[in-house]
Order: sequence, then structure tokens, then C-alpha cells
Amino acid sequence: MATVAVKHSITGTMAKGAIAGAAGTWVMGKVTNYLMDLQSEATTQQETQAMIEGKSAPQLTAEQISKQVGIPVSASQVSYATGILPAMFYGVLLDRFGRMGGGRGLLYGTLLFLLMDEIATPIAGVADKPSAYPWQTHARGLAGHLALGVVTYALFKLINR
Repeated sequence: MATVAVKHSITGTMAKGAIAGAAGTWVMGKVTNYLMDLQSEATTQQETQAMIEGKSAPQLTAEQISKQVGIPVSASQVSYATGILPAMFYGVLLDRFGRMGGGRGLLYGTLLFLLMDEIATPIAGVADKPSAYPWQTHARGLAGHLALGVVTYALFKLINR
């Protein structure tokens, strides 16, 4: 069955994308925290050693933003911003070009994982190169982003009818 694009206002569509992205980010946090609890202590130590100053990319990003703007920013706020902002534009793409679902959010989640975790954070200097981290870190990140993608897609489609 062909998907027909339904065009809503850009502002409303972006707001719906933001809501869906926030929900997807929340689910991603639950998935990644659960998987982190399952990993071995040795893996956790290897991961911590790979981190810059022993801090996660959202923690380092929050510290940098806080210094630049002079107000406190939390790692959680950074995580939600990096989940919500792309989802706003993803929502517009879904609304304007109905076939952009890419596996019902799986492609979106995969692309976010590759762009954010594997490319942007090392380039920004808030994470070491991907090869410094154990494979479990990448698997957990991909699983979390896949969950984010599916939830973002599903919720956006539900509220954008």
C-alpha cells in the first residue's frame, strides 16, 4: 500500500516531532541503562578508561556549554536536546515525504547512532575515537538508538494523524 504524505503546518509538525523525540529519548535511556547494568565490570572499566576525563559525551558537552553560556546545563538536558532537535526535522520529513519511515524508525535510529555516537562526538572532542571503546559500548548505543528511532517514528505517526 502506498503511503500518502499529509501536509500539516511546519510549526505543529515540528512540535509533534519534539514530543516524539522526547519520548524516544526517554526510552533510549531506559534501554541503555538496562544494558549497562547487564555488562561486566571489566567492560565498564574499559569503557571508563576510554572516556575523556572518565566522563560521558553528554557530561563533557554539558560542561562545555555551561562554561560558554554561563548557566548550568545537565547531561540529561544535552541528551534530550540531541534526541528532540533531530526528531523535529524527522517529523517534517515524515509529514512531507510519507515514505521516509525507513523501517519504521530503524533507519533513523541507525543514522543517529552513526552520526552522533560514532562521528560527531569524537570530532567535537567529547569522546575518544570509536575504536577506543569496547564493542559492547557500540552495541548498547546502537540498541538504544534503534529503540529511540522506533518510538519516535511510532509516536509521531500516532499523533500526526
